[in-house]
Amino acid sequence: MRRLDMAILDVGCGDHPWGDVNCDINTGYTAEGGDQKERGMFIDPHKIRNFVKCDAQYLPFKDNAFTKVFCFHVIEHVNNPYLLIRELMRVSHNSVTIRCPHRFSRGAKFPFHVHFFNKSWFAKSLKNFSYHVKVNYEPFPTFFVGFMRISEVVVEINL
Repeated sequence: MRRLDMAILDVGCGDHPWGDVNCDINTGYTAEGGDQKERGMFIDPHKIRNFVKCDAQYLPFKDNAFTKVFCFHVIEHVNNPYLLIRELMRVSHNSVTIRCPHRFSRGAKFPFHVHFFNKSWFAKSLKNFSYHVKVNYEPFPTFFVGFMRISEVVVEINL
């Protein structure tokens, strides 16, 4: 078995994985993706490199197994976002990047989203960690000059 040092873990990879190891709780057609009314994206684990089916709140990996962990558009779906963050930090020995829709963005209020986030939620939630945490907004570009709609919250944690 190859060693996972210097590997990237993509948690909640969906149908567009890009990690050295990719994991998701879903396989087959999901409610997420698509137009949110019909069946959504299709996740075929046989076509995804190093796919592991697992719950993001209970990752089946050793402590510090990955150099980088990416978790894009997953935290808004889980019951316990604190547990998710703790798990992401546990399996990474370098950095964690989390992206989610901003609580007032167009993509935040889908029926399968359990939680809604903004910059201050992450700042308050991560203030007691001894790691370097950077929280930014990713603006949604518009054609109107002078008006930018906030689309995503981007959290970078350097361990």
